[in-house]
Amino acid sequence: MAELRYKYITDEDYERAAAYGINRELLNQRVRVYGFDVETAISWPKGKKRNEVLTDEQREIAKKNGLTIYTISTRVNTLGWPLEKAINTPIDKMDPTWRKYRELAKKNGIHLSALTARVNRGWSMERAATTPPDTKHRRKIG
Repeated sequence: MAELRYKYITDEDYERAAAYGINRELLNQRVRVYGFDVETAISWPKGKKRNEVLTDEQREIAKKNGLTIYTISTRVNTLGWPLEKAINTPIDKMDPTWRKYRELAKKNGIHLSALTARVNRGWSMERAATTPPDTKHRRKIG
């Protein structure tokens, strides 16, 4: 079984890709930008859409879970999820704790983006969802 290599491209890889009509720039883009493994990047025909990688059954599962090809691609290529997890995890699979605090923040007049920013700054979920927004020091537009 061939070893999968994801980011390192050898001179031999470039030569093999050229035999398939894939130039250096396209090979680099496929591996480094789009997350192809080297072997797939070399052998994947030019002009063939990446979403053709999914079987009809996988597309049906993804559709049932409310997922777009973009979401699946992001989960696999950016977040590193296995394909099966990416297509079988619905978008609305939110942590119940987060859902509870999101509702609490909404009741307290705190926008979701403010709640998220507060938590990212190290606030506790409770404090982020219950501390009223500071309307006194808001920047005035206009």
